[in-house]
Amino acid sequence: MARRDPLRTVLRLRRIREQQAEADLAEHRRRVDDARATLAQRRQQVEDERSAELVAMEAARLRALQLSGIRSVEMMELAREEVRRAVDELDASTRRWSEASAGRKTAERLSDRRRTDAAAVAMRASHKSLDELVSLLRAHRQRTEEQQEDEE
Repeated sequence: MARRDPLRTVLRLRRIREQQAEADLAEHRRRVDDARATLAQRRQQVEDERSAELVAMEAARLRALQLSGIRSVEMMELAREEVRRAVDELDASTRRWSEASAGRKTAERLSDRRRTDAAAVAMRASHKSLDELVSLLRAHRQRTEEQQEDEE
């Protein structure tokens, strides 16, 4: 059974977290856009109501228009608050995505560095083995030469 690379697992998990954070970010951007559209619609509605002629209105109608205006202002405030809340959620989502992305990049750099270090260790080991092999061959030649000299 092959041993799992824990760093590869961490990298995979961080990629998943980054993708989830990116999806949350897109959802929060959509919410901000929706909230801004609602606010614009409510503003337009208030403007349309204000354009009604105020000439020769009776007191009851004027009072109804005033209450309608107050209600419209309250609705616009609610819409503004919704936009603020959506923007705050978008900012938080952006920070989470940024952190997830940074974590993934860190894991990738660590993985690359680990591979580079392993290659360097393997290279040093191969050089050491080669040096030992050369030393053994020299010693063997010297013994062979000494034996040949002793035989002569």
